[in-house]
Amino acid sequence: MTDERFKELLAGYLGGQATEADLAELHQAVFASPSRRKCLQEETRLHVLLREALAEEVELQALQPVAPARRRAPERRRCLPLAAGMAAAVLLAAGVLTGLWYWSDGKQERQGLGVCLDVSTSGDVTIERGGRTVQAVADLVLDVGDRVVCDTHARAMLRLADGSNLSMEPGSSVVLVSDRPQVRLERGEVLFEIAQRPADAPAFEVRTGQSTVAVMGTVFTVETGDHTRVKVYEGRVALTRHSDSASVEVGSLQTATTAAKELAAVALFVPAPQPTSTVRLLPTDDATLDRGARALGALLKVEGDRRTAYLRFVVPAVGRIHSARLRLTQAIDPGQGTLRFWLADHSKWEEDTLRPDTAPKAVREVARRVGVVRRNQVIEVDVSDAIDQPGPVTIVITLDRKKEHDIWFGSKESDIPPELILTCCSPPRSPRRGM
Repeated sequence: MTDERFKELLAGYLGGQATEADLAELHQAVFASPSRRKCLQEETRLHVLLREALAEEVELQALQPVAPARRRAPERRRCLPLAAGMAAAVLLAAGVLTGLWYWSDGKQERQGLGVCLDVSTSGDVTIERGGRTVQAVADLVLDVGDRVVCDTHARAMLRLADGSNLSMEPGSSVVLVSDRPQVRLERGEVLFEIAQRPADAPAFEVRTGQSTVAVMGTVFTVETGDHTRVKVYEGRVALTRHSDSASVEVGSLQTATTAAKELAAVALFVPAPQPTSTVRLLPTDDATLDRGARALGALLKVEGDRRTAYLRFVVPAVGRIHSARLRLTQAIDPGQGTLRFWLADHSKWEEDTLRPDTAPKAVREVARRVGVVRRNQVIEVDVSDAIDQPGPVTIVITLDRKKEHDIWFGSKESDIPPELILTCCSPPRSPRRGM
C-alpha cells in the first residue's frame, strides 16, 4: 500500500466516512506496519483531543448568558446536536482504536496461548481467528483456535505459554487446538522444541491427518502430506497411526513414517556407502535428427528445434550406483545456450534406423548446463536421476539456441566419444551379531 492510500484511508476513518472495506484495508495496513500503527494511534489521539476541546468550547459558549435570549436560542439548539455528534464520534474512535489495540500493541498485555516470536519478510504469514484473517507480526499474542498459515516463501516461529517453540517451514499450516497444549499440523513441516513437562501433566500432542505424536519434552520435526514422518533429534516421542492404531516409540536420532507397512523406528542418519569403483560406458548407439532426417558422420549436433541428439547406453549390473556423469567433448563448432539433458520414454531404437516416428520422446529433464561451450572443451553433467537400474537407458540432448549458437560434440565414431561414467559402491555392511 502506498503512503497516499494510507493517508486517504486514515482521513476517511477519522472523518467517519470510511466504508467497511476501507476499514478492513486500513486494519491490514496498520497490522502489517508498526510505523503506520503508531501513526494511527497518534492521529486518533490528537483527533479525539481536538474534538473534546471543541465540544467543551461549544458548551461553554452555550452556557454564557446572551441577550436577547430569543435571538440566541436557535444557535444554541444547533450547537447541542453538534456536541452530541462529537461525543459519539469520540466514542466511535475509541471503540475502533480499542479493536486495533486488541490486535496490536495493547494485546500484548493479555495472557494468550502463546506469541508469534518471528515472521520472515520474504512471504506472508496469516492468522485466521473467528472468521477473520490478519497479517501475522512479531509479538502478536496467539489464542486457542488460531490457525497459522505460512505461504510457500514464508517462515514463522511461535512460542507457547509452556515455553515450547514451533518453527514453521514454508507451506506449513497449524491450528492451536487447545491449551493442553495440542496442535494440529494440517500440512507442511514444523520443528517442535517442547519444554519439559511435569510428570503429572498431559503429554504435548501433535495431530495430523494420519497420526498423533505424544511427547513430554524433546526436539523433533513432523512433516505431513499424504503420510506423516517424524524425525527425533533429542528425547523420545510416541507415534500412533490412526488407520490401524499401530504405535511406536521413536527415540533420539530415529525416524518413523506412517507410510511404512509395519510402523517402526529406524536410524535417522545412515552413513553413506563409500564409492569403490568407476565404470566407463560408451554409447551403444548415438545419432542426430536434423530437421527430421538422421545426420551421418562422427558428430552429435544440437540446435533449437532443428537438431536433437540421442544417446543410448546399456547399464550393467554393477551393484549400487552412487552417481552417473555424462561426459561430452566439443568438436569443430562451439556455441552457447542452455543445454538440457532428458530421460527418454524408451530405448528401443538403433542409430541406423532412427526416424522421427520411432525416436524416443524426452519425458523428464535430468540435467542442465547454461553458458558457452568453447572449442575442444570437455563438459560433464550429473545424470544420476536417469540411472535407477541395470539395462538400456536413452538420454536426449537439446539446445535452446539456433543458427550460429549451435553446438557440435564428438559421437562414438569419433576419437572423442561420449562417456557415461558410473561411480559404484558396495552396500553398507550389516552389524555383526553376537555369537
